Amino acid sequence: MNFTITRQNLHNGLASVSASIPSKTTLPVLSNILFEAENGSVWMSGTDLDVAVRIKVPADVREEGSLTAPGKKLQEIAKELPDQPVEINTIGRQIQLKSGRGHFKLNGLPSDEFPTMPEVGFEDGWSVTGKDVSQLIHHTSFAVSNEESRPILNGVLWELREGARPSVERR
Repeated sequence: MNFTITRQNLHNGLASVSASIPSKTTLPVLSNILFEAENGSVWMSGTDLDVAVRIKVPADVREEGSLTAPGKKLQEIAKELPDQPVEINTIGRQIQLKSGRGHFKLNGLPSDEFPTMPEVGFEDGWSVTGKDVSQLIHHTSFAVSNEESRPILNGVLWELREGARPSVERR
């Protein structure tokens, strides 16, 4: 894998994906971000197995490929890089970043160890106003449990019905 990306695009992509990376995990690969370089862009993916984030960032891809690399460390590095293009390439399981006078090498893990994410089709999407979502959350969040021993009670059920408009009924 070999590509050049703007520092801003790298930083924004890492910031978006890093939110899904767990702070503590028993699986080392979950602390990593998956990079997939292809067709003039780089896909960055992160997951904690409950939430997955995947973002496509424009880049000048010279060699396609994929690898996972430590997410938090990459985010720290990207934040401190000069505002110049960043050249990223891989040699085996190692990812190298070069920007200005800075050169960084990090050990990664093979991309096939990264959990596969389900494909989501957005053809049958729906839309709702922010006001309606805010009302729905406000009127249901009090019933959500904080107890970790019964995770089924830690969420809210969303039901979508054909032609239905979000509404909140007080009883």
